[in-house]
Amino acid sequence: MVISKRWIPWSLTMSNRVIGNLVNLFLLGYFAKNYGIEMIGFISLFLLQVSVSYLFSGIFSGSSAIFFAQKWNRKNLLVIGIIGTTVFSVIGSTLLQFIGLIPEEIGWYFIPLALIQSITSFFQSIQLGKGRLNPFNASQVLATIGLPLFFFLLPIEDVYLRYPTAWACGYLLALIPIIWFPANDEGESIKLLSGLKTSIRYGFWAQLTNLGQMLNYRLAYYFLEFEYGREMVGIYSACIQLAEATWLPAKSLGTVHLSALLQKDRQKNDTQLAMKMALYLSLFGVIILIFLPETYMVQIFGSRFMTAQPFFMGLAPGIVAFAPAIIVAQYFSAHNKIIYNSIATAVGLVITLTLGAYLSIYFSVVGAVCGTTISHLFNSITLLYFFNKTEKISWRKLLNPFTWNHSK
Repeated sequence: MVISKRWIPWSLTMSNRVIGNLVNLFLLGYFAKNYGIEMIGFISLFLLQVSVSYLFSGIFSGSSAIFFAQKWNRKNLLVIGIIGTTVFSVIGSTLLQFIGLIPEEIGWYFIPLALIQSITSFFQSIQLGKGRLNPFNASQVLATIGLPLFFFLLPIEDVYLRYPTAWACGYLLALIPIIWFPANDEGESIKLLSGLKTSIRYGFWAQLTNLGQMLNYRLAYYFLEFEYGREMVGIYSACIQLAEATWLPAKSLGTVHLSALLQKDRQKNDTQLAMKMALYLSLFGVIILIFLPETYMVQIFGSRFMTAQPFFMGLAPGIVAFAPAIIVAQYFSAHNKIIYNSIATAVGLVITLTLGAYLSIYFSVVGAVCGTTISHLFNSITLLYFFNKTEKISWRKLLNPFTWNHSK
C-alpha cells in the first residue's frame, strides 16, 4: 500500500499527539485533585479563548501558510506570514479583551500569550507545507514537554497565572527546532500587498471553517458555565477531551496526508484508504474508552467521574463517524476547496446553536454530549456528500468499511 511509505512519519506524528494527550491527562488530574474541578473549567476556557484568538492570526499562520509554503519563496513567506500573524493576533486578542471574553484572572497577559502561540504555529505550518515532518514533530514534542516542565519550575504562586505562563514557555521552547527556516527558495516572488490579500482570501475560509468547528466542539462550555457554573464545564471538558483523544490516529494521518498531497511530485490519491484507516483506528480507541474501568477515572479526576461511561457512549457515534471526515477535510484543503469544509461546518453549527443549545441548558452534561454527537454526525455526512460528488465514488464503495482501493 502507498500509505506504508508514510508509516514512519505518521507513527511519529501520532506518538507526539499521544504524548501530548497523556501530559494533558496528567495535568487535568493534578488540577482536579489539588485545585478542584473548577480549575479544569478555567483551563478549558483559557485554551478555548486562545483558539478564538487564533482564528484571527490563523488566517496567515494556519492553512494559508501550509498551502503557500510550496508556492512562494522564502522571503515572501517570512515577511507576509510574520506581519499578518502579528497584526491579526494582537487585533483578535484585544477584541476578545474588550468584549469581556478573557478570564479575569489573566487579563492583559493574554495578548502576548496568544501571540507566542500564533508565531509558533506559523513556523510549524511552513514545515508541514514543505513536507518537513521531522522538525514539525520535534516542535510539538518540545511544546508538550515544556508545559509540565515549566509549570512545576516557574516561581509563580498564583496558579491562575502560573498555568498560562508555563503554557507560553512551552510554545517558546517549541521554536527551537524550527527557527532554521527551510533554505529552499524555489518559489515564486510576490508583492507584499498582493501576498497579504491572497493569504486573507484563502485563510478566511479556512478560519471560518475552524471557527465553526471550534463552536461545534466547545460552544457547550459557555452554555454550561452560564447555566451551571465552571464545575459542569470541568466535567464535560474532561470527558470530551478523553473522547476526542480517539481522533489522535485520524488527525495524525490527516496531517501527514495533507503534507503529502501538497508536494509537487504527488500523483496518487489514497484519500479513501486513509479514511478507512481513520475509521477503524478511531473505533478501536472508542471501544477501549467505553470499557475503561470507572476506577481509573475516579483515580485521575475524583469521585465526580464515577459515572462517566454513559457520556463516552453518547459521544461515541459522533466521534467515530467524524474520523474519516477529518481526512476528507484535509483533502479539500489540499485542493483549494475549503468552501466545502465551511459548508459542512455550517451545517453542524446550525445543529449546535439550536438543538445543542437547548439540550445543554436543560439537560446539563448529558444534553451537551447529545448535541455534540448530533452535530458531528451531520458535519460528517455533509463532507462525505461533497467528497462523493467530487471524486465520483459510489456510495456503496464509499461507505463500505471493507473497500480500501480508490476505485470509482
